[in-house]
Amino acid sequence: MALVLPNNAPLKPDDNLAQAIDDYEKILSAEERIQLRTQGPPDALAAYNFTAKLDRECNSRGRRCMSPRLITFLESVQHFTGVVDTFVSSHPQFAALVWGGVKLALLFANNFSSYFDQLSNLLMKLGRQCPLIGTLSSLYPSDGLRKAVCGYYATIVRLCKHIIQFHRKPAFPHRLFVSFDQEFGPFEREIGQLCQEIKFEAFLASKQAQKQENELQARERARAGISRRLIAHISDNLNKSNMEDKMLRLNIDRRNLRKKKLQALDNLSTYDYQKTFKQTRKDCILGTSDWILEESKFKTWKEGNSRGLWCSGKLGSGKSVISACVAGKMMESISPKDVISFFFCRFDDQESLKARTIVGSIARQFVDDIPEDNFRGFCNETPVIEYLEIALSHTRQYFIILDGLDECSEVEIREVSEILHRLLSSPRLQIKIFWFSRPSIIDWLPPKLKTEQQISLETTESQDRIASDIREFIKITLEEWLEGHTPKLRILDPTTVLMAMEYLEKEAHGMFLWVKLQLQTLSEKKSDQQIIDTLKHLPRDLPQTFERILARFTETEDVDIGSKIFRWAAVAKRPLTLQETREAIGIAPLQDTWNAKCFINDIKNAVAYCGNLIFVDEEQQTIHFTHSSVKQYLLSRPANKSSSLYHIDLEEADADAGAICVTYLNLPVFNKQLIRTPKANLSTASITSAVIKGILPVGNSANKIALRILRHRDQSNKSVQRLLEEAAEDTELTRRSAVLEQYSFYPYAQRFWLDHTKGFAPDSGNLWRLWSNLFKDADWRDTLSSQPWTLEDWEEGSTNIVQWVVENNHCSLAHLLVEKELTQGNLRILIEGAAAMGFTELTKIGLSSRNIPQIILDFSLKSAAEGGHLAVVERLLQAKADVNAAAAAVGGRTALQAAAGGGHLAVVERLLQAKADVNAAGFRGRTALQAAVEGGHLAVVKTLRAVGAK
Repeated sequence: MALVLPNNAPLKPDDNLAQAIDDYEKILSAEERIQLRTQGPPDALAAYNFTAKLDRECNSRGRRCMSPRLITFLESVQHFTGVVDTFVSSHPQFAALVWGGVKLALLFANNFSSYFDQLSNLLMKLGRQCPLIGTLSSLYPSDGLRKAVCGYYATIVRLCKHIIQFHRKPAFPHRLFVSFDQEFGPFEREIGQLCQEIKFEAFLASKQAQKQENELQARERARAGISRRLIAHISDNLNKSNMEDKMLRLNIDRRNLRKKKLQALDNLSTYDYQKTFKQTRKDCILGTSDWILEESKFKTWKEGNSRGLWCSGKLGSGKSVISACVAGKMMESISPKDVISFFFCRFDDQESLKARTIVGSIARQFVDDIPEDNFRGFCNETPVIEYLEIALSHTRQYFIILDGLDECSEVEIREVSEILHRLLSSPRLQIKIFWFSRPSIIDWLPPKLKTEQQISLETTESQDRIASDIREFIKITLEEWLEGHTPKLRILDPTTVLMAMEYLEKEAHGMFLWVKLQLQTLSEKKSDQQIIDTLKHLPRDLPQTFERILARFTETEDVDIGSKIFRWAAVAKRPLTLQETREAIGIAPLQDTWNAKCFINDIKNAVAYCGNLIFVDEEQQTIHFTHSSVKQYLLSRPANKSSSLYHIDLEEADADAGAICVTYLNLPVFNKQLIRTPKANLSTASITSAVIKGILPVGNSANKIALRILRHRDQSNKSVQRLLEEAAEDTELTRRSAVLEQYSFYPYAQRFWLDHTKGFAPDSGNLWRLWSNLFKDADWRDTLSSQPWTLEDWEEGSTNIVQWVVENNHCSLAHLLVEKELTQGNLRILIEGAAAMGFTELTKIGLSSRNIPQIILDFSLKSAAEGGHLAVVERLLQAKADVNAAAAAVGGRTALQAAAGGGHLAVVERLLQAKADVNAAGFRGRTALQAAVEGGHLAVVKTLRAVGAK
């Protein structure tokens, strides 16, 4: 049944959407209309499950999966369910119709492989543009935002209609003369404009909401002060006002509750945990990895009482692909009331390797669908574990899929495993975890978390199944590369392909990564004979594969570009985008002018100088190592002269990155273009449209703001001035954003310059001067906003910043702190903290301070000895730390006792050489010899006895 719209009346926002849906239905067959109308609204996993369906259809036709490209776009459509009541309450069925229309169009387009690739790429780009429609709309509903949101979804529906109509046209001659961009480019541009309009309307709505809340609070305060007699006199008007205010208060409370939930979710994690999952899922092939779902241990874990399951496998064996496949299958098969969360640690994304990020992302997925009312008592300081134990339901099962925990540091692994153990041990919650890693992680897990439920990918049975998966992977890849008008692989003799399959299967030895790289190498060969020669001399392992790939590049310029990209990929604190990389490798340390001519014109093609060892994520447009083993290879000792050209010294590369960031931020172009526009101070009488447009930028946004201000001409100067300041604030943000769009590397340099410059020193010359400028220049102080200390902390030299310097081993900041002459308390934190951590250079900087109390030197010596930090011990002895300081003065143990108890033989020998009293007694009369005996350190015991220890 079509939606009936009134004639000769202007379309309201929801009528616009209704018209789009009605027009869409008219082109459908009767069967398709029934399919559309019987579609229910999407649930939380709808986007994932629908893409899994598309995956199955792609694979059944021998095509690679494109559906991960669609997840972000589909989720933006899915979000309409959360705001449909707010914007189109008269048509609650719209959410299901929009969702059903998108699904129908994609299922239809999936039948045409040549265009589905381009269409999925288009929708991926649209997904990147989509604002947080559900969040913005539910927080700040307004007429302007309603119109923009309905316009956005109406355009999505019209796009779906066009997809179906386009594929129903005769293939010839229409598709011969009309490009894909000609057909779909207008939709991309219109949706992009609507996304910007939604953001703008949300900004205005948020300002209006804040204004309403302030005015309501003022009225409530005024009302509370009115006398009873006066209330009786104006009761009628007051009652009417009270009703209006009650409705406004109800809306405000509802909005604040939504904010509370969003704040709680963001407090858990703001990390995009989906991106690595989507990257990995693209390598999944229908049927491969399904064997693990039939394993008895997996079934026991999923359906029985087992709570923990561990899948272990060697480097490059396909663990991540298997875990992505398992996560996808679990989403399709679990009960609607149960919850699944996943996290993929990414070795080249430092944020993903932090325990806080891992646990917070898992927790966020667990509580995302909890009603807003449940967040009323949430406190940002509540530990994640305690919050989950309170918030989660005992009637639901919670599944965790965790991949790559072995990429984290030992400290982070232990923290994650402790938290997971607490969750798994909860008697109230039903939580289960399936993690994937290399076998070596077992050495770092606490005994209580080690599980008997293990699936090893290195057993004979598993290797046979992996070999079958590899065979299918080779087959699908070769089929894909041989298809189409411009095949990626060209051959003369069909038996060459059979030979390739035979050789690769035989030499794979269970390594998916090895096979993938060999296939990419074969695709670059120009003749059958070259392919055959390559197959007969395949590299035996991954390092040899990497070596051969890099040996292909012989031109000095190519090697230079490739090595620069590798270096940034190795040290970047988060993956760089292509455009960020382009600027980063085009800036030279200490250059004093912006010179765009030095930047590579086509950075995407330049990535080819890294062979197949770097890939570009097509959705995020970020660069990544193909695998962690590539980074390990480049950091290791070079095997020959050709590979030495690409060798990376991590400390040196990080310092170079810091020099580039500091140079970049000090370029004059930023000082000129990022200066804030002064605030206007106008009277009501002086405001005309010409004046306003002189202050604000030309365009739709400026016109809308101007109209708002002109409508308030009759109000006070203060009111108009406030409106103008609000407008100017948005204008300034827009202007700065427009400027920064020209300078892609700026956001990264601004956020991470301090992280890359830990080793700068006053003797660094001009680099030190530029680095210091970023602290001293007030215009740059927002670059410190990401740090867990404030500018006031810096000015006052507070304990917070000293502790941060020690925790991060930041020698550059330590130099500045010492120049400021630290208090004795902060000096003790700096020197003792550095000594305990074994930071030799940081200790040296602290020791350069004047008038260091002896107690700080002595306590620091004991701390360094306890940790076995010989170089730090040497520094402290040179600074006249007392090797025989009384135990009571330095925490109950002498330095020798601390070193002996830790089994640090080299430190014990150095302290004895410095005339340490071998029989000095510590707490409860304990000696160094007793400490060594209790610790079972036989070599230390022997050394102490040799010098007369008792």
